[in-house]
Amino acid sequence: MAFTMEKFALFYVRIFNFYHWQNIVLIYEEKQPLLNLLAKSLYDVFLRVNITTTSLPFRERNFEPLLQEGSKHSRVFATISTDDDFWKLILAAQSLGMTNGEYVHLYIRFYEVEHTGLRSWERNDEFDEVARSAYDSVLVLQPSRPESKRFTQFVKDVKVKAFNEYNYTMHNKEVNIFTTAFYDSISVYAQIINETLTDGGDIRNGQNISRRMKNRVFHDVIRQIKTKCDKPFRPSLPAMSDDVPKMIDLMQACWDESLFKRPTISASHNILDALLRRMEQNANNLKELVGQRTEAFLEE
Repeated sequence: MAFTMEKFALFYVRIFNFYHWQNIVLIYEEKQPLLNLLAKSLYDVFLRVNITTTSLPFRERNFEPLLQEGSKHSRVFATISTDDDFWKLILAAQSLGMTNGEYVHLYIRFYEVEHTGLRSWERNDEFDEVARSAYDSVLVLQPSRPESKRFTQFVKDVKVKAFNEYNYTMHNKEVNIFTTAFYDSISVYAQIINETLTDGGDIRNGQNISRRMKNRVFHDVIRQIKTKCDKPFRPSLPAMSDDVPKMIDLMQACWDESLFKRPTISASHNILDALLRRMEQNANNLKELVGQRTEAFLEE
């Protein structure tokens, strides 16, 4: 109940429609069941709304041939993978000249990783400068993390339970959105079952269970749920560098509850145009830097 893959996919569809992208490449890690399932869920939604989608699953981390194959079908790439694998993929794209503005890279990220956080490009090694430049061509979308006291306590409880009952230490690892979604769903269902039993009802009567859920308000870990209404879905756009705060504000404003706070089309165009100009400038700077270093290398 916390969020649905369909809403997540449809948010991407809105981006595709805004830029008139009708043909994309979907890259995903095939060996991880969760990532595989998520990719196929998105694939089904994209096809249903007539977005031509080329599916490219991977098992080995040899990304250059994968990107070259994808470039035969589209210049818009959407990737579902771990942070580490996407980091390798975008560096491979950089080496192929596919981060200069000619290609679009969308990273579908479902939770933060302990050692990367919001700055997925940063590894504190010799690749940081190149990686940061490459990530300027990346748009990352992930479910927003609640900031309520109840959610904070829930995260603490999950980590304590993981250690006490399963001897698993999470430390600063993220409790992902699926854990909270499962918890919310079971909590709401259990509440209705208890009420049904208290009233002497039959818990095997599905119609009765559904009827009890209507016109009710539940308070879940993530935020309040109003039954008979779609729960507000709030995507999050993490900053990959220091150059995109306006883009973050734009994304958040687009999903504001109040219609008056949502940006106009012209304002959106202005912000996006400024961001694209910045990306083009970064690409030109990188091209000039590579040329200078190549020339210096040849002279040596």
